[in-house]
Amino acid sequence: MKHWKLISALMLLSVVGNFVEAATVTVSWTNPTTNTDGSAIPASGAGSLTSVRLEYGTCGTGGTFGTKAGEVTRNMPVTTTTLNLNPGTSCVRAFVSNTYGAESAASNVLTHVVNPPVPNPPQLNTISAAVYEPKANFHAWTFERGKKVSGSWVKIGASCEEDRCVSDSREGNFCVISRLTQVTPRPKEGTVVLGLCG
Repeated sequence: MKHWKLISALMLLSVVGNFVEAATVTVSWTNPTTNTDGSAIPASGAGSLTSVRLEYGTCGTGGTFGTKAGEVTRNMPVTTTTLNLNPGTSCVRAFVSNTYGAESAASNVLTHVVNPPVPNPPQLNTISAAVYEPKANFHAWTFERGKKVSGSWVKIGASCEEDRCVSDSREGNFCVISRLTQVTPRPKEGTVVLGLCG
């Protein structure tokens, strides 16, 4: 069998629950028009193509097909279908069958990479109602946790800016509070205050 062409296009699909996030990959090909003996494949009737079977699985060395993970069969006439592939590198190959039940040799192998889902970063939140002033440390050109702001408090669970934190070995991370609206009484605009975050 000659002149197979496999083309893929990627569309991300989220699967709800404990399933792995997969990708729906569209695979298309060109069906053969001749048999191995050189005779023409008729469009219908005896000897015509009846189905195509696509196998997908791991890839071997040099882009060869490795171990089969699954397959789908489609009835003719068809030159495109979709496969749900898990994250990682998958290889796909196809076979066609005729009315006599004879199946072709494998097509060329398509290699397709599905990128794994990447989680968003965690969000630090305040775990104490106390509010602190930042204090400049000119020796290290950084800032430290300063004194507690008397009479002020922050809503526990308020979001913190995780890239603007100072560490206290005894108490934890003190970070800039993202929204001043979560501090009572609300500080003046442009004021920077810290909260204990975790």
